Amino acid sequence: MPLVPKLRLHLADEAQTIDDPAGDQVPGALRRMGVNVTLIDDEMLATGDLSTFNTIVVGVRASEARPEFVANNGRLRQYMEQGGTLIAVQGAVRFPIEFGWARTVDVETPQGMNAQKPLVNAEISNPNSQIFYGYEKTIFPVKFTQGAQVFRVGSADQAKIAAKYVGGDGAVLSGLGVGMDAVAGRAFVVDIPGANNGKGRVVLFANNPIYRWQNHGEFNMVFNAIMNWNDGK
Repeated sequence: MPLVPKLRLHLADEAQTIDDPAGDQVPGALRRMGVNVTLIDDEMLATGDLSTFNTIVVGVRASEARPEFVANNGRLRQYMEQGGTLIAVQGAVRFPIEFGWARTVDVETPQGMNAQKPLVNAEISNPNSQIFYGYEKTIFPVKFTQGAQVFRVGSADQAKIAAKYVGGDGAVLSGLGVGMDAVAGRAFVVDIPGANNGKGRVVLFANNPIYRWQNHGEFNMVFNAIMNWNDGK
């Protein structure tokens, strides 16, 4: 595995992400961690050779703001068939789920809670996962972004759950979070090798691990997934 994988980063809001301080600035965050990042434009998505890249990261609003992303889903399917790794965060997880690359994994919105982006405790479900390389404890803090969803995982894929929310109001470390029992033990990170008919790999984050420079402690989850792009293949 190369020290710096060839990474193509696909984002819906490229201009905002790069230029707007209020944007998520995912490319900048990854570049600061030493990852070689190139944004995929529409031409590359439609005609370029995606197989030369180890990992594609799908930004939060990709399927909403860029119709070319949805229109070229067949190109990404081909990328998966060639053994590529796809990482999707928050709203973008709908794309691999709807195209059958997440097996029994689906998303749902927790009910009966009021969470205004609190910092909450999460728990590593699979301590052997390279997503959590360097994490000294199984309990760690994450930002529960407003409107965040959780994964519903079928019994056949329980072993693919990488992390869950601890849940309960006692797991709220700071900020407003009431009714957090609704997310107790619910998965928010899943890692699915062989996602497309036994080929490729999909890593899904129901939260946004790189959120506007506010949650630096979570950046490593994405960084580790990129650096260990072939883990479990």
